[in-house]
Amino acid sequence: PGDVYKRRDLDTSLHKALERNEWVFYYQPKLDVRTHRMVGVEALMRWNHPRRGFVSPDLFITMAEETGQIRALTEWAVRQSIADQKTLAEAGHAVTMSVNISGRLRSDESFAAFALHEVEMSGADLCLEITETAVIDNPEIALGIIERFSAAGVAVSIDDYGSGLSSLSYLKMLNADELKIDRSLVVDALDSQRDRLILKSTVDLAHGLGMSVVAEGVETEELTTCLTLLGCDVIQ
Repeated sequence: PGDVYKRRDLDTSLHKALERNEWVFYYQPKLDVRTHRMVGVEALMRWNHPRRGFVSPDLFITMAEETGQIRALTEWAVRQSIADQKTLAEAGHAVTMSVNISGRLRSDESFAAFALHEVEMSGADLCLEITETAVIDNPEIALGIIERFSAAGVAVSIDDYGSGLSSLSYLKMLNADELKIDRSLVVDALDSQRDRLILKSTVDLAHGLGMSVVAEGVETEELTTCLTLLGCDVIQ
């Protein structure tokens, strides 16, 4: 009963969180392995609840998707990332801003129109991150939306590649600019010849399809060197 009450309380709070300005972004840098320059950042949404403190993204994203509030949250994320990108540029830091798009919205034509309008009006340099599984769930509409983003100059990134049952048949159909290799495939690269072989093959495949490669969860110089030798373009 306590857990049910807690979840119901959070659900009620979620409705009011935007009005109360409780959402914040933390930006995780993306570094070019060759120049060692920051070339982009990923916007990570966090909910700073007035009584409970920071609520786990796994919890509030799931709640937002289940209650239909994910559209409002994602629209806020797009607008806020565009505003923050402008602020960074004015301070001398021109970087691409990556924003995660919920699987519930990747086949939403009206959301696609909203995102394209916001980018067009602002001239923002956005990269919209999607997961491959979201495309597999509704490929015809999702692939059409990705094509619209690409035609409008909005970069598309395939996020968390390798975290599930990745499909080569869908990968070749995605007109994406970037492939993000999930941390689960990256962390053992130093210790496992098999993992390095898989990473190298994935990097070569992505490059062959015209995508740059981002390795997620890189926290040491040793791992950075290893991933650079394997051909990764960017670490995060």
